[in-house]
Amino acid sequence: MPVAQRGKIIFMCLLILLLICVASGCGPQAEQNDAIVPLTAEELAYFNGDYFFNGEAYPNIRNQFLISLYAAPQDIDLFGLFYVGSGLPEEITAAEIAAVIAANGWGEQPDCHCTKNSRPNMDAVLGEHMGLNLAETNGVGLEKFTYLEEYDAYYVFHGDTNYRLTITFSRGERQGDLIRLYYSDDFMADGDKVLTLRQQGNSYLFAANQMVEPALTSVADPEGVVAADIDVPEAVLMAAKNYVRQNYQYWCGSSGVYTTADGEEWMVGEPAVYDNWRIEGLERVYTYTDLNGSPLSDFQQSDDKGWQALDIYRLHYRIHTLTPDRVMLAGGMDLDEKGWLLPTYPNSTYLYFAVTAGEPQYLFKMMENDCFPGDELFTSDLINRLNAAKEAHTEALAHLRDLYADGATTIWYMAADTSRLPAAIPKESAYVRGEGEPNEERYAILFNCIWATAENFTYPKGAYLCLGDSPAACFQFFLGSDLVLWREGENITAWRVGENITTSPAPSARSVPLPNAMMLDFSGYEIDPANVALPAKTGETTTDSVERFLAAYGKQLLNLAPENIYFLTDFQITDITKIESKDNRILFWFEMAMRLPESQYEASYWQASSSSEGQGDLEGWLIISREMVIEQTGGVWYCVDSGTGGASL
Repeated sequence: MPVAQRGKIIFMCLLILLLICVASGCGPQAEQNDAIVPLTAEELAYFNGDYFFNGEAYPNIRNQFLISLYAAPQDIDLFGLFYVGSGLPEEITAAEIAAVIAANGWGEQPDCHCTKNSRPNMDAVLGEHMGLNLAETNGVGLEKFTYLEEYDAYYVFHGDTNYRLTITFSRGERQGDLIRLYYSDDFMADGDKVLTLRQQGNSYLFAANQMVEPALTSVADPEGVVAADIDVPEAVLMAAKNYVRQNYQYWCGSSGVYTTADGEEWMVGEPAVYDNWRIEGLERVYTYTDLNGSPLSDFQQSDDKGWQALDIYRLHYRIHTLTPDRVMLAGGMDLDEKGWLLPTYPNSTYLYFAVTAGEPQYLFKMMENDCFPGDELFTSDLINRLNAAKEAHTEALAHLRDLYADGATTIWYMAADTSRLPAAIPKESAYVRGEGEPNEERYAILFNCIWATAENFTYPKGAYLCLGDSPAACFQFFLGSDLVLWREGENITAWRVGENITTSPAPSARSVPLPNAMMLDFSGYEIDPANVALPAKTGETTTDSVERFLAAYGKQLLNLAPENIYFLTDFQITDITKIESKDNRILFWFEMAMRLPESQYEASYWQASSSSEGQGDLEGWLIISREMVIEQTGGVWYCVDSGTGGASL
């Protein structure tokens, strides 16, 4: 075959292949169109506003497309859709009403309104909002109307309404030309649903309204499995368990794959469902007594130069998925036939422990898949990690000292899902601490963690704490994560901060990342009855003052931050006794009952407060007795003492 002819044939084959690709929609564009992308806040606000749904017009017929369930437009319940009319003008005559009464065999006219829906109006509504006419539907629900052929219209007498006054969607997503809007159907009170719209230019057609099937969800905190042959110190095993738990929780909420669009980071796909984790191996593989000839004390960030050795343990673990088809493997990840996922490179996860007085204390984790403990590269990476941690810790402490230059600073809470700081500190959730208290040193101890500069980070969506006298210069601690920021004007320094590495804090503060340790501290400030300031009332009795003060205290407790370790869902005072007064002070005992979230009941911090379980009507509540002293100063009642006894006037 001549070369020229062969070239023409190849060209024609390529052209045909290209046309097939274009016709079938293959290629990156098709994949992008099939991707599920969350609606932006603005897009969701459009559907939650008064333009498309809701509004003042009655009825807004669009609201009625949520009345029934349907998987396809032709299956919509027409009786529910048109029960209160079409929203278009209708005229109904006395002759029509008489004909409806006669058609039903009634002796008299019902004492209620008659709604008319003419076929042209029904066709107009269905055509505009579903792209079909009445004849093209399956006629679901039409038999519940009275149809008069003479007028080609449908009638119903009724004194009630099925009209939805407000439509509110919690979230939405786009996939190609489809838009799915998710909502909890409070009107029908029958669960979560999803409304599907099909976009056509600048308009939308209703495509489906369906129940959201209960999703298969991950087990929140499984006990996990540890191989029977693992023999390591308890502190090492505890650190390994905590690390695997954290990774398990990460994968429960992440597919592990992300992309960036319009400056925002989006997760690709959806997280798989997980139900357990296991530690298959944990062994000490190396011990450093120095680092390239330098004593370990050179690399410590605190004044306590007690490191005797650095023990390196290699960790082998997997997490179990119930939906292996959702797992997107990358790098050295491995998924076996039973659904056990290795979410990293094999034999590459190392846990580092400082040995002090013979006891190991967890420092951090590193992933090394191209070198081994004791190697030059491994040792160099370790030195760099320790030096960077020391520098970051020194920088953070310097900012802390500056905040306490005048002896006090402020800690406050923000629940907004935004990285943007408020213009001013919110007074209702801020607490000044410092006067007469060693808070600077306390925070310095809490700060004694392994710090690592975070060059790239994504703002977590959730609550955070701030420490500082102004949003213009403050620390920002993102709860539930290890991210800590220093914000000074437009300048931001970001760190990843692990668990505390000193024995000074309480065990609860040592075993969590710094943001959560700060929340433990904030929790105590937020429940302090000293926060209550109650204006006194002229002429009221001592008992009235006590009751009003406790009511104000109860209101404070019912408005705690959801992340507060003392969080409760209900509160009541059950008894007040031993009221004594002297001058401007009142001493009294009281008993309070509180209902805690079920998930926190057994582990609640309130349990350690001389508590007992409620009986009878208070079964499931926690009962706590307290003593309190309140004092009137400047016409305002304040709490000056509270506890479990020993107070005096």
